[in-house]
Amino acid sequence: MGGQSRRQLRKGAVLPTRTPLADFDSRYSDPGASATDWEPAREILATTELSWLTTVRPDGRPHTTPLITVWHDGAVHFCTGPEERKHKNLDANPYVVLAAGPNAYADGLDVVLEGETGFLVDEHDVKGMTEHMIRMLNDPQLAGQMGARAQDRIRTTFSREVSLEKLWNIILACKEVKTRKGPATPWR
Repeated sequence: MGGQSRRQLRKGAVLPTRTPLADFDSRYSDPGASATDWEPAREILATTELSWLTTVRPDGRPHTTPLITVWHDGAVHFCTGPEERKHKNLDANPYVVLAAGPNAYADGLDVVLEGETGFLVDEHDVKGMTEHMIRMLNDPQLAGQMGARAQDRIRTTFSREVSLEKLWNIILACKEVKTRKGPATPWR
């Protein structure tokens, strides 16, 4: 974590949990090509070691940087510190593009996502949280959009059905490990 405390690191989620819509332009592809299904793209995002994040500087110029990403609960996550350029850019403009894949001309699948992050605020920054709450109070459209995304994320990430499925998968994984390796050893 580069010597920074957990409190100093910021986490941003790039993707909503619903299946994104593919934006496919056949003019720039082979005649028989079609949009990639979400599952192979999601697999790339879940297994990639390095992604490229593009944010927008205050003067409108793009800023692209390589970074380590993690797929968790249906979204790509990354960390950044408050003094980093990408954090400053995201404070002013939540729109991003994330690219991931093998980056090879004739091999593999490259995935490019366009999305929007939420507000980035340090967990103890009461002034920053207050400023963002005032911003939402003064912009009902922004508040509605963020509220709808939050409801969608809660529904698709924390619903009873999703939680039971996660628990069931944990039970099955434990059962498989126990079957392969004998009795489980408790963690210490």
